Amino acid sequence: ATIREVLSELAGEGWILRRHGNGTFINPTLMERKTPMMPMPFFLDIIEGYGKKPSIQFVNYALIRNSQEAAQRLRLPPEEEIVRLTLAYRADSEVCIVCHDYFDAKLIDPETFAPMKQCSIFQMLYETAGCVVVWANTLLSATDTLRVPQAGQLMRVAPGASKPLLLVKNICYDTKDHP
Repeated sequence: ATIREVLSELAGEGWILRRHGNGTFINPTLMERKTPMMPMPFFLDIIEGYGKKPSIQFVNYALIRNSQEAAQRLRLPPEEEIVRLTLAYRADSEVCIVCHDYFDAKLIDPETFAPMKQCSIFQMLYETAGCVVVWANTLLSATDTLRVPQAGQLMRVAPGASKPLLLVKNICYDTKDHP
């Protein structure tokens, strides 16, 4: 029963194809993807893989409270302080990824934490808190710069104009399965 349930879930998410009378198969379109999502690749590696020079632009860092969505995803009480770190990843000189990272403020000392300019959030958390990310739950959806205005500003899209975006929402987990 457990295996049937898991196979049904994988089929519903498109990972496998189930053909009555023929069997269960890995979805062949997954083999054609250029960027695998598991394990989650580093954005700098993706950019470099396309022959572009990668760089990271530090945008901002803030301590926030009462962000119900972030607190729920991090399994924290809503009143806990959360760090929001925003980075813009560039391919050559063009912004191609805008990343809002949220994590428990208790992982760092807010008085001394200084976001590193040219490394991923994974490296920052490892170097400042000893936190190692080992897996991620990823949700992809299509959107545009009208719905994500900060991305539009960083990408220099004219006000009122729209540019398509791929929105990637990750919940990353450490070695103890804590988000």
